[in-house]
Amino acid sequence: MAEDRFDEAVAKRPKAAGERHHSPRPEGTLTSPSLNADRIGDDTRALLAAKLQLTSLALNCTTHKEICARFSSVNALTAFTPQNAYKWLKGKATPRLSSVYSDWAAVLGGHLTPTFIATSSIVEFSEALRISYALSETAISRVLQVAQPAAAADAALETIAVSGDPASQWLAEHVLPGRYLAISPAWSPLEAGQLVVGHVDITLLDGHRSMITYRENLFDRSLVLSGEMVTDDRYAQAILYADFARRKWMLNLHMPPFPASLLAGLLSGSAVIDFDGRLMTSRFLLIRDYNNGTIGSLSGYAAPEPHVVDEWLALLGYQGGDERLTFAERTIAFVLGNRDGSLIDVPPEDQRALGLALDKLAPLEGRRPAARDLYSSTAKIKSLLP
Repeated sequence: MAEDRFDEAVAKRPKAAGERHHSPRPEGTLTSPSLNADRIGDDTRALLAAKLQLTSLALNCTTHKEICARFSSVNALTAFTPQNAYKWLKGKATPRLSSVYSDWAAVLGGHLTPTFIATSSIVEFSEALRISYALSETAISRVLQVAQPAAAADAALETIAVSGDPASQWLAEHVLPGRYLAISPAWSPLEAGQLVVGHVDITLLDGHRSMITYRENLFDRSLVLSGEMVTDDRYAQAILYADFARRKWMLNLHMPPFPASLLAGLLSGSAVIDFDGRLMTSRFLLIRDYNNGTIGSLSGYAAPEPHVVDEWLALLGYQGGDERLTFAERTIAFVLGNRDGSLIDVPPEDQRALGLALDKLAPLEGRRPAARDLYSSTAKIKSLLP
């Protein structure tokens, strides 16, 4: 069926089982005038083989039969048969059914999407497995050393990035480091409709990892959130830890193109001071500081006034004029401009009301054991009383 075919956008995947090695490439396959079509096919098959070898390493599968058993456990009709596994792991062929990648995602516990598995580079894929399965750099390097041309070339690019070669400055994770002004909507009910202004510093650690630190000053108190940020060609993500509490905040940002003057995304967590204890998500905007910290500390609440944001932009080193003021207006509209003008939140009373309504619908079989335990415990306590 058509939906079972691997997406053409990622189908640098010629040669199904039984086809001749010199058969024409499928219509719609991406090609480059400077590369031979057969070479592209070889690189694609080698990349798939390297990903499967890393998957076997992560799952502690030492034979083809073991990895096949993992696929069969999630889909009894999987196309990952011993015959296909041998060809794919040897870099002799690639899957033509998208269901293989769906099974692959299930085998890895759903941490990665089928599209990511199919389209990611070997560096992106190995980094994702390193985080999810605690793979050592040595084990990953051992697999990459025996990888075929595509995987080896990709790993070489990563080596350039870590070594500090000037070409690495164009890689996504090398574009982000710097100082930013952070703007987001106020989470406190007392300051609803206001802007919260803070500062963000991003420093490169190694590979695809950076350290992000967010600072703001609210109610004359300093708040610092920090954590490790991981990146790929699409997103930058970080789990931020507070310096005063055992809470976590999740930050998701779109990866911008060079020179990355603006980063936009979502911040999720809970307000530091909120008697309602709501869980919330809001937009989060980062504007790069091109003026080496001249803006100083602007942490705190601010009115959503275009001329105020325009003054910030001037201190950050951006050119003045009507276009800058227009951008200031658009910035406020973006940060505060949800469809209903409010935060995305989960009030506890709504959760309680909805949960109680569902508890009343729960089957009696599910409620009786809990009730029986409660009553028996109460009877035991009463029997001990004089």
